[in-house]
Amino acid sequence: MTSRTLTLLVTGFIIAIECAISFNSLFLPDVQENMNLSDQLASYSISFGLFATGFAAMLYGSLCDGMGRRPIIVMSSILFSVGTAITIYAQNVITLAIGRLCQGLGSGSGWVVGNASLRDVYSERAYVRIINYVHSVVGIVPAIAPVIGSYLLAYMQWRSIFSLLLIFSLAILALQIFFLPETLKEKKKVTPKIFFKNFSTVLLNRRYQYFLVIKIFTVMLLFMDIGTCSLMLVNYMGVEETTYGYYVFPLFALYVLGTIFSEKILSRFMSIDTILILGVGSIILGNFLTVLFGLGFGWKLGAIAVQGLKMFTYLGFGLIFGNATGSIVDSVPENAGSGAAMMIAFEMILSAIGLGVIGVFFDGSPYPYSIAALVSCISVLIITSLMNRLRYIHIRA
Repeated sequence: MTSRTLTLLVTGFIIAIECAISFNSLFLPDVQENMNLSDQLASYSISFGLFATGFAAMLYGSLCDGMGRRPIIVMSSILFSVGTAITIYAQNVITLAIGRLCQGLGSGSGWVVGNASLRDVYSERAYVRIINYVHSVVGIVPAIAPVIGSYLLAYMQWRSIFSLLLIFSLAILALQIFFLPETLKEKKKVTPKIFFKNFSTVLLNRRYQYFLVIKIFTVMLLFMDIGTCSLMLVNYMGVEETTYGYYVFPLFALYVLGTIFSEKILSRFMSIDTILILGVGSIILGNFLTVLFGLGFGWKLGAIAVQGLKMFTYLGFGLIFGNATGSIVDSVPENAGSGAAMMIAFEMILSAIGLGVIGVFFDGSPYPYSIAALVSCISVLIITSLMNRLRYIHIRA
């Protein structure tokens, strides 16, 4: 019963976090107009929260090894709810940034401490399987949230919709307080020396490094798309805000299907490494076709064509995220909290940097993103291939 309750409560908290990310993207054109923000400043408002998440993740990783999983999750849920409340009442970019900061600080424990908690009660392959389950369930949220958000926009303002998210996050907080179990059997003493020792042990693990490279660059691509997609479709391609969700839904639906297909079918015939490389290849294919048709052939790609080609990218995400996460944390089982923390920290910080870069080159077209995706994925293939060929690590069978 403990493992089932834990899985449900961890998943519920992550769902709230993913709803916030989806709504922050979906409502970006409205927030931009309401607060008179430029495209670049609007995308920076999202990257600010990601930086906060990355910073918090590093702290939570060691704190949850010393204080336990439960108090960190409850504390961060409170921070997340406070941040959501501030966002609702924000009247300018400074207040909005403070709200995103608190949301980010609260979000940091979702995947970090959640991963560590699940690793406490599940071992090896069972852990990878449960992580794929969590990814498949949570992956539905970015598919459904924009559709629901777009529908609600026809009847209420974005602040009111965030109020619904606040109610949901408070409900999750109440359930955590009364039902969340403590999974850490033996608490460790946390000092600055131990803090840095744990992180150095994790970062020097070659298997950890290998899977981390694949995960952080692809997560960066996800957030780069989330941070610019609504601006591109609504502001430049004429998509109505009330129908925006329908352009996003198929992508995340395919992401979920990719996660399930990977766990139920591909894992029977392929190694995890092969599945990950297949996912990277799918991302390369979709963005290569976008650049080829749009820039090479000079075709004018509309919203449907852009999102259609992007389905290859989200299929790749589905093949990568759950498998890479499980492999990363399972590489350092004795330092699961620190391992998950460093993973999330690198993901969020690199994503924030990626959003900053794409904000500079964003021109309302899909090509800056596609070029960035090609460069990132080819770099991943080169790095992982060199790690194998130079015998820095041997992963592939």
